[in-house]
Amino acid sequence: MVNMKRIYNTAVIYTTIMAIGIFICKQFKNVSYLDSNFINTFIPFLIALTPFSVICYKKYNENVGNHKSKHTIFMLLFTPVILISLFTIMKKFEFSNLFFIPLVGALLVGLNEELIYRGVIFTNVTEEKGLKKGIFISAFLFSLLHTVNILGGLSFSQVATQLVTTFIAGIFLALSYRNTKNIWLLVVYHGLWDYISLSGIGKIYPIVDIIVVILSIVELTVSLVLLKNIRKKSISVIKN
Repeated sequence: MVNMKRIYNTAVIYTTIMAIGIFICKQFKNVSYLDSNFINTFIPFLIALTPFSVICYKKYNENVGNHKSKHTIFMLLFTPVILISLFTIMKKFEFSNLFFIPLVGALLVGLNEELIYRGVIFTNVTEEKGLKKGIFISAFLFSLLHTVNILGGLSFSQVATQLVTTFIAGIFLALSYRNTKNIWLLVVYHGLWDYISLSGIGKIYPIVDIIVVILSIVELTVSLVLLKNIRKKSISVIKN
């Protein structure tokens, strides 16, 4: 059995490196978290985190169960995110760092965070404490990661908003991993979701921001439905 202290330490180490990177960007490079140039400045830290995330995933990832994988509900969100991303790429495409760095940076965020928080944290906590605790603890730690953004100049209210939205996202992503059993789908989904935000496409086409809000509501709704189903199954098991 894996030492759970090591599992939680992966999140501590990951969060610490992110905090150091954001602090350096703000204090030494004078680039804040909301600066359009932030990802260009921060990308070396994302690249440095990638070997750590991959090694931790390879070493600690646990099986998410013997059940048959299900993709239908996840595709409700994955499909429109893919379509918006393709639209964004077509509108933003150019052979320059202005195009490639936000795309690569967002995909690296998706890769690193999914490998650590779903691939390592969620699977091991689920194995140790059960599915419901695995979902909520991994979502909590994923949300907690975003407190470091205050070092990049975000206000307390902005960080508080991020804590709520990322907690909900963490629940949805854990449930999606449980259902699809495919970490790479989540990596792509997470990365493209972040790319849509980083690209600033919503400032040019406000309808994109409206669609993202709708997708966030769908994400919450799907999460609540799946959690309700898990609760029903656990009650049924207890009765039997």
